[in-house]
Amino acid sequence: MSDKSNLFLIIFIVLTLIAVYFWYTQFRNVDVSVTMSSAGENQLVGREFVFLINKLRAISIDSGFFGDERFTSLKDLTPTIKIPEKFGRSNPFASIGKE
Repeated sequence: MSDKSNLFLIIFIVLTLIAVYFWYTQFRNVDVSVTMSSAGENQLVGREFVFLINKLRAISIDSGFFGDERFTSLKDLTPTIKIPEKFGRSNPFASIGKE
């Protein structure tokens, strides 16, 4: 590539990254209740949706459970699956008589 095309490509990439950054920062903190439509049934469904989202945001998980002695003493009882040593032909594209 020539120097002009390299410069043009670099400028294009930088401008694209700047545009993506501004778009992300603009829409990152949009309130869900503002984006809902004002129609009757849609508004009811929207309120339930916002309520459920707020419930999900309020959930906190105590990760201390994974360090508990009862959790660490659990044993893995899944059976081991034996894979056959030879499965199919060594070269599936070879002629039938030649392997």
